[in-house]
Parts: sequence; structure tokens; C-alpha cells
Amino acid sequence: MYRYRLIQSALIMMLLALPLGHPVAAQDLAADGIGEAIKSAGNQITWQVIFAQGGVPLKIIVVLSVFVVALVVYLLVILRTRQVVPAGILQELVTRIQEGELNEARLVCSQKPCPVGAVTLAALNYIQSVTHVDASLLKDVMEAEGRRQADGIRDPTRFLLDVGAIAPMVGMLGTVLGMLQAFQGLIFQEIKVRPVILAHGVSMALITTIAGLIVAIPAMTFYAYFRSLAGKRVSQLEAASMEVLTSILRVRENDELS
Repeated sequence: MYRYRLIQSALIMMLLALPLGHPVAAQDLAADGIGEAIKSAGNQITWQVIFAQGGVPLKIIVVLSVFVVALVVYLLVILRTRQVVPAGILQELVTRIQEGELNEARLVCSQKPCPVGAVTLAALNYIQSVTHVDASLLKDVMEAEGRRQADGIRDPTRFLLDVGAIAPMVGMLGTVLGMLQAFQGLIFQEIKVRPVILAHGVSMALITTIAGLIVAIPAMTFYAYFRSLAGKRVSQLEAASMEVLTSILRVRENDELS
């Protein structure tokens, strides 16, 4: 829900950022600025000219690209194996549980917070809150916490999917605005059509479309990669949780037999 509210706020900001006012005056100002940038750049197309021609939609796409880079770095960090099931913690938890040292196992979960630790801690809380451990209820408790941890692993990857859908739409918005400016140049400049106005509109249409695709394609590619990686981490979490559950049930069974 938070993700969709964030997307809605971004779209509102995009609409508020669109240039308003008299179309001809706005085009003249843009044309003058682009003309000066082109003159200063000579025959070469520089980033300054591209940004000037891209307008507000291009700036929004650039912000989205920065967000994608930051998100990719973040996902590379949180989807490492040692972030989900740190080395040694599973064996330490199983050993503590088998020895009946539940308080020490709880301390390990608190000192080394991670998804498998959270699932184990939920199981320990249930064990200490009841006099008789029901195996089915214990499994339900661990599965509920496991689903919550799995959602925390998968959810960040979906932001890449959102950007992959939004960036081409912003590019298409720039395409429509660019073509609109080009046609307005034909409509309102009745005596003489200024070529720079037409060039600005067409350039804005092409640049924003290309920029949107340049951001969307890597975002979708990274989403496919991280979705697969998140699936592997969730599988590792499930295997570790099952091992903890088996250890707890074995200890309880031995206590009952003794």
C-alpha cells in the first residue's frame, strides 16, 4: 500500500511540475534557451542541450534512474546470504535448542537480528507462553513470521517493477507534450513558423521516449534478476526454519519420553 501511495504522490508532483501558461510564450522562452545552448555548443550535441530539450519529463526520468541505481545497490546488500541466514547462526541456534538453552537461543536471536532469527524468536516466544506445546500451532506461528520475513525480502524488488512501468509512461508523456508544442508552433505562429520551436517539440518527444526506455529496460532486467535471487533467499529461510522446527519438536519429544 505504501508503494502505491508513493507512486501516486510522484505522479501528482509530475503534473504540478508541468509548465503552465500561454503556450506561445512558453515555447518562445524554451526556444530562446535552446537556441542559446545550441549556439554555445556549436555543432556538437551536449548534455546541456539534451537536458534543455528534454524538459520536465526528462528531469523526472533522471530522478527515476538515480532511484534505480540506489535501489540496485541496496538490494545487492540485503539479498546476500549472510543477511538472511548468517553463517554459523543456524548451527548455534540448533545447538542451543537441542541443549535446552532457550534463553541463550533467544539471546542469539536478539544479538544477531536476521530473518531466520526472527522466525526462531517467534517460536521461542510461543514455547515460553504456553504450558503445552502444540506442534501444529508452533508450525503456524513460525509460518506466519516466515511469511512476514519473506515479504520483507521480496517487496523491495517490486520497486524496480514499478519504475520499469512508470519510466516509459513518463517518456510517453514527454512525447505527447513535445508533439503538442510542435503543433502549437504551427497553429499560433501564423506568419512565420520558427523552425527552432518545431525542432524543440520533436526533440523533446524523441529524447524523453528514449530516456524512458533506457531507464525502464535495465530496471526490468534487474527486477528479473533480484526476483530470482529473492526467491532463493526465501527458500534458504524456509529450509533453516524447518531445521529449527525439527530441533524444537525433537527436544520436546525427548522431554515427554523422559
